[in-house]
Amino acid sequence: YSKNSKTVVVVSIPAESTDKGLEPEPGYEEFVEKVGKEIFRAAERAGKPVTTSEDFTNILKKRIFEEVKSSGAELAASRFSNLRVSYSEEFEDLVDEVRDSYPFHPHFIKTLRDVVERNKNLQKTRDALRIARVVVRRLWKSKSNALLITPSDIDLRDHEVRSLIITEDYRSFDNVIDKIINKTIKELPVPPEVSPEVYRDLAYRLALYVFLRTYVYKPHLEPMNVFPTKREVITATYDPLRYEAYEVSPKRVSELLDEISSGGVDYRVPHLYVKEGRYWVTTFLDINELIENEASKVEDSKALSHIMNEVRELYVKPYDVSKGGPAEARFLSSVPYILLRPEVIDFDDQKYVLVTVLEPVSGFRCREIVEGDIYKLIYYRASGNSVVPRRNKNTVTVMLSDDNDMWGRVKKEVKRLIACDNLRKTIERQYAEKTVAKILKEELSEMYNKIKKSFMLHLFNYFKYLVFPDHAEGVDVARCVPLEKSGKTLLEIAEVSLNNNGKTFEETSDFDILPYLIKGSKEWSDELRVGDVKKIFYENPAKPMVPSRFVSDLVMTGIRNLKIGLLRDEKVFFKEIEGLEKISEVLDSDVIIPWPKAVDALLKILERVEEIPSEGCVNRRYYTVIHEDGEIPLYELKTRRPHDYAYIFKDSKVVLRSERVCDTFELELMRKEVLVDLSGEFPNQVDVNVLVKRIGRFSSEVRLRVSEGTVEPASGVPDFEALWVLRTPSAPGEYTYFIEGLSEGVQPRRNVLKVRVVEKAMCSDKTPAVDTVCDSIVFSGSIPVDVLIEALRSLKKAVRGVKRVRKSSIKVLPYGESDKRSKLEVVAEDIKLEDLEAVSRSLKQVFGVVAGIMCESL
Repeated sequence: YSKNSKTVVVVSIPAESTDKGLEPEPGYEEFVEKVGKEIFRAAERAGKPVTTSEDFTNILKKRIFEEVKSSGAELAASRFSNLRVSYSEEFEDLVDEVRDSYPFHPHFIKTLRDVVERNKNLQKTRDALRIARVVVRRLWKSKSNALLITPSDIDLRDHEVRSLIITEDYRSFDNVIDKIINKTIKELPVPPEVSPEVYRDLAYRLALYVFLRTYVYKPHLEPMNVFPTKREVITATYDPLRYEAYEVSPKRVSELLDEISSGGVDYRVPHLYVKEGRYWVTTFLDINELIENEASKVEDSKALSHIMNEVRELYVKPYDVSKGGPAEARFLSSVPYILLRPEVIDFDDQKYVLVTVLEPVSGFRCREIVEGDIYKLIYYRASGNSVVPRRNKNTVTVMLSDDNDMWGRVKKEVKRLIACDNLRKTIERQYAEKTVAKILKEELSEMYNKIKKSFMLHLFNYFKYLVFPDHAEGVDVARCVPLEKSGKTLLEIAEVSLNNNGKTFEETSDFDILPYLIKGSKEWSDELRVGDVKKIFYENPAKPMVPSRFVSDLVMTGIRNLKIGLLRDEKVFFKEIEGLEKISEVLDSDVIIPWPKAVDALLKILERVEEIPSEGCVNRRYYTVIHEDGEIPLYELKTRRPHDYAYIFKDSKVVLRSERVCDTFELELMRKEVLVDLSGEFPNQVDVNVLVKRIGRFSSEVRLRVSEGTVEPASGVPDFEALWVLRTPSAPGEYTYFIEGLSEGVQPRRNVLKVRVVEKAMCSDKTPAVDTVCDSIVFSGSIPVDVLIEALRSLKKAVRGVKRVRKSSIKVLPYGESDKRSKLEVVAEDIKLEDLEAVSRSLKQVFGVVAGIMCESL
């Protein structure tokens, strides 16, 4: 480059630029030396991003490790110094290099740099970091006892490492490394005095290092000066911490290297050569076999295994890489079941899965299916040697085909693909002529790509139908629809087909969708566990498939929008109120309740007034609702607004108030609730003792006023006691009365009395009216289990108080048979209605498809 003339002269010479200068190719040493002197005498040097091994090492250290301790580097340098002294013939002098490159071995840096700079498929520094990170991660997970990270830790037995090293331009080495692994790890004879695992691992690492150092040169039969010597191979491979414990010295490593490179047939590693003191690995694979002849040798079992693997890939990856990246599952599991033919599987989990049947299903007709192998695959599961109904009946979807012609084409093409793979591993060995081998390899590669593209497209289009669980006219059916090929993966076309046929329901923020999907109603009216709600979508074929967080997210939305409440043990989640715990997640054990019940449950907690005596006064804490009519203490809300208190509580702000009350009085009822039974002898009147208590220095008269009945004495100076007398109501129901205490200059005090009047009676065999209190209910005669379940649900709502089943008998009968052929009888005694309902539902799920289930008595 001349500054004055602005001219650049580019000179290309047969040499490689290294840290130590130019390294000429064999035969050009004298030429390179002379020309190099003249060039560097006059030329200016241009820098590059990573110019030295030191730069390369520092990049790896800084990008991979948070900290590299100098103490470790000094220890490693000390150990290598000792090895150099003790084994000078076997070990190179790398003490300073070890100290600088720690925790990497100097030859790790050299090897990795050589690989990423010479392998044109790699992006130098970026791929060097990727490879180094994988190696470090593997070592960390394996907790390997090693002094340094050595080149042989770039283990090609690891698929991820191998894919980074054996790139497209070096696929011919796949077979070579497979043979090296097989020979060293499995077949190499082991002396009796050493550990087979350690000995074979060492042999593999020696061969692996030679491979890593030389494969990027695509060597043939002649050595190159850049190939490693014996000392380099030993120095790069031997780690004292890894092998000294097994009494394997560098001299033993030297002997082993001789055995695997130039020993007898039993010891020699395939493709490993040594000549003129240099070691290298080469390949002579010839790819010159007619594809059809090679394909005819491929067994059907191997072809089917290959198809199964490709279907697994095609499930989430596009058949054409130009169509984008992997698909994400929205409803179906990201892992498919792949079967050769339709047969029941051992699956009954709460998740939606796609089962892919490979071979054509003979005689298949796409319609509503109520029997046969596909029906059993959807509704039954394997259990040991038997087949039983699946509990989660809404979870299995099947993808299949009946196209024998297309299946034949797919099998033919996959055998051609396997043949191409086989030929690609052998063609260079069979054809020594370079020109012929090159042409055949290019043609084979081109043919492989074409066959691969055609095969993937035909395999994608081979599948024709999707069958999923559904419910029609009171019967569980398997509904078949044609696959809609509007996606790029099998997962996508399955989910699109389900969605377009109304079988899936997308995510939504509208809580009202949940009660609609479950019962067809606009508002939530049941008390159900969250887990039971989720079960509905997995167990009921009439319901859509929903995303995994569908129910939990909608429940959270419903709580935020005050459309439902949630019970968790003794806690109630509904409205965010100061002093109450906030909900952050929904548990399967939580119980969803209608919002009015949530209001009642919260009021029981919040209407309590906390009173703490303090120095003759009372510190009071209570909740109040801020309404348009003013503030209403929650302990008075039901009394003052008995008809709309729930709405006021829901729609208004609730705040916590504190006040200090001095020189006043309080009313206290000895009974706040009274139960009257009209069925037997009952009193004509209700008597309640009232205590009027002084607070502080209060000494004024208090007058008592009641909404019903009489109170004696009607006034007095606290402390005093009065008797409140009311006439007993004549009709069943719940009655509310209040008593007030009045005194000049003091805020009135009010308290509430509830009187509940009931009449126990024998109920008929029909569902009783709401709020009935019954001593017993008897159902007689056989009723179907569906009717029983509805009756139990009605009873829970209609009958107040504790409800238990004294005795019930449920029989499971063969479908359409009389009870003389009864196979199972379930007798329940003294259990809750909820438990009997659960038992009934379970019987229906297990036997409902094939049996009649009748309740004989309740």
